[in-house]
Amino acid sequence: MRIFVCYASEDEAVAEEVASGLRNDGHEVFHGPSSLQPARQFHGSLRQAVARSDLFVFLISPHSVARGRYTLSELKLARKKWPRADGRVLPVVVAEVAPEEIPAYLRSVSLLEPEGDVAAEVAAAVAEVALPDVPRRVLRWLPWAAGALALVAAAVLAAVFIPEPDDGPRRVAIEAIDAQAVAGGTEVEIRYRAEEIAADEEIYVRVGDRGSLARLVRRLDARSSGRSLISLAASAGPPAGEVCAALEVRSAAGEAVERSETICTPVEGVT
Repeated sequence: MRIFVCYASEDEAVAEEVASGLRNDGHEVFHGPSSLQPARQFHGSLRQAVARSDLFVFLISPHSVARGRYTLSELKLARKKWPRADGRVLPVVVAEVAPEEIPAYLRSVSLLEPEGDVAAEVAAAVAEVALPDVPRRVLRWLPWAAGALALVAAAVLAAVFIPEPDDGPRRVAIEAIDAQAVAGGTEVEIRYRAEEIAADEEIYVRVGDRGSLARLVRRLDARSSGRSLISLAASAGPPAGEVCAALEVRSAAGEAVERSETICTPVEGVT
């Protein structure tokens, strides 16, 4: 599940613990600093991150609900995507706040008020959200459906068996991408996460369009930073209104052993 963690900069320590716990459970987490000023270059990144998210976790504190804070701008993006917060937004109280100061959108669902370890209780709550209630009529059909699927699977395996790679959490992921048309080309800003990259492995970024990511291939210097920002300038002018990118992990022999999901974003400033 892709999760956006929204928090005020004053609550960064607890936000880091929450994000780490969710990643340990296999989730893809974006928790960009909410203290960013509303500069143009960050708008696209945040919009993209919220748009890609399956769940929006909002850490409630006096700082995050204060008027004028960027956390409220991020919350507005979530409200625009999900007019109904139920099942999509998880408000977590990390510091005491008067009820009337909490935005009505957050109060429309149950607030999580941890009594013990915040990260552990958030992870448990997210696990429940990730397994939504199934209608009873669907449950009645599950035994029959499972039996039918088992027969089909057995027939397929009897004919041919193709082993699949381990479908565990990916070691690299693009958390946000922003593209801006500039004189002579396109400036692409990518926020990425990389974990457990071996010493003899390297990370490459591929940039292009939906048809091909061969327009620009570049090796990244960092191997393990999850909060780095990089800028890639295209030299052949902006593509047709959209830029796509993916990360690759390559072995010492130069072979791609793993690739992240391809993420696309509109190019701002294209006329």
